[in-house]
Amino acid sequence: KGSLWAHYQMLVQQRKASPALLNGAMVPVDLQVDGLLAYYRQAEDEKVLLVHNLTDEEISLTQDMLPEGVELDEAKLISVNEISETGKLRGFSSWMFSVASAE
Repeated sequence: KGSLWAHYQMLVQQRKASPALLNGAMVPVDLQVDGLLAYYRQAEDEKVLLVHNLTDEEISLTQDMLPEGVELDEAKLISVNEISETGKLRGFSSWMFSVASAE
């Protein structure tokens, strides 16, 4: 529990359940926050934004840091760690945002 390896196992499970994650095109997103990796995945009628904390430290995000059309309070935590308060992404955790239907 809480290891980087377990985190990536969980990401693989999420990927298998989502067309966008499984086969979608990847578009990088620069959130300009050290330690975060963010990108869109889009396929068919699903588009998601993934934000990964690649550090062992908690990182705070605010609504104005996110791209237009992405709501902070609609984040789905993908993590082996317990859920943290809104706006705080724990170390080695990820958020997945459902953005909108792909066009």
